[in-house]
Order: sequence, then C-alpha cells, then structure tokens
Amino acid sequence: QYCARSHPRLFGPPTLHASVNCVTPRLILLYSLLSTFMAPLSTRSTSPNVLSALSTFLYNHPRLMLALLLAPPLLWLGVVYLGSLFALLVQSFFSIDAYTGRVVRSFTLSTYAELLQPANVDIFLRTTAMAAAVTVACAVMAFPLAHYMAHYAGRRLKAILYLAVVLPLWSSYIVRVYAW
Repeated sequence: QYCARSHPRLFGPPTLHASVNCVTPRLILLYSLLSTFMAPLSTRSTSPNVLSALSTFLYNHPRLMLALLLAPPLLWLGVVYLGSLFALLVQSFFSIDAYTGRVVRSFTLSTYAELLQPANVDIFLRTTAMAAAVTVACAVMAFPLAHYMAHYAGRRLKAILYLAVVLPLWSSYIVRVYAW
C-alpha cells in the first residue's frame, strides 16, 4: 500500500509501508485520474525553478502582486467605462440640425443652453424631487426591516424576508429579459 504522503510531486518519492493513513483504492484511482489531467501542466516550457522564484518574489512583494492583480480590471474600467463617458461628453458639445435632425459635428454650447428652457427645468426639478422622495421612503422602510432581520428574526423568517426584498429585483430583470 502507498502511504497518504506518497504523492511524488508534493511529498517526494512514494514510500511503501503499512500505516493507518494508507491510501484506499479509490484514492489511487483518483490520483491516477488527476495525474492524467494534470500531465499537460507539468510539460510547460518554463522550468519549475523559474515559477517557484516568481512565486516567491511576488509573495515577498505584496504591493506588486496587488498592482498586477488590479491592473487588468482597472485598465478595462479606464478604457471601456471612462472612455464611453468621455465620448458622451464630447458628443454633448455637438448640436442637432432642426431641419434634417442630423448631428452637426461642430463645437457649440447650444444643447446646454436648451437645458435652461422652462420645460427642461421643470422636468429636472420633478425628477429630482421624485428621486429624493423614493430615497427617503426606501430608507424609512429598509432600515427598520434590516434591523429586525439582523437582530430578531429567526433563520427561516430571515430567509423569507430576504426573498421578499430580493424578489422584486428579479422580476424587473425577468421583465427586461422578456421585453428583449
């Protein structure tokens, strides 16, 4: 029988002896299956010493590791999200021809001047008031419910209340999917 510490890559060469921690035939089968799937990983072109040195270096320099982990998502955020916002900002300085309805690509502040018309100001004020009212109403309902759920509700009631809060969010997602 092989001892439980007989994995050659992790614990050195296999040892044969009888002990309480010996591997069962199921584990031997599992090891053979895993070694079959892991074989392509061991045939990489870089040597294990290079990977080990790189791993040790990154472990000893956690800020560099953090920077390397955060660079791709931050780069994506910068290019896609902030780039889209910048393109929207540039588009806001163009105007629309009243006769043809086409965008006139010349720098102008006419679209910002149209924002100050009485109808647009009224829409802005009503929208802001509605957003403030919804925010206050949600806070008045949500904080007491969250306090009750965190401190007094049992596990079953907590799960039911959690579903009652989350289910409307799912339904709006389902409506959007069906509308698509």
